[in-house]
Amino acid sequence: ADHASQSGLQVIKITPEKWSVTGWLMSCPFETEFRGKADQFLTFLSQLDRAENAIVVNAITVERATENSSDLRLRIKFTAYGEKSE
Repeated sequence: ADHASQSGLQVIKITPEKWSVTGWLMSCPFETEFRGKADQFLTFLSQLDRAENAIVVNAITVERATENSSDLRLRIKFTAYGEKSE
């Protein structure tokens, strides 16, 4: 959410699902939705690429927010990974 806001995007939703643990590895799927301009999305995606946390992007959907608007809606489904703390 911080990266999206810093890029100028409007955060519509960030929905985490349930964390799962396999041995030492924790994972959590997320569904997100943002709204903004194309250049804001590019800035956000470049920041996401440099994020410290390990993520796997499962799907990205980009569409026009409304027919008469230049704003876009970006939906990303991803899974975040981390090391289980003891």
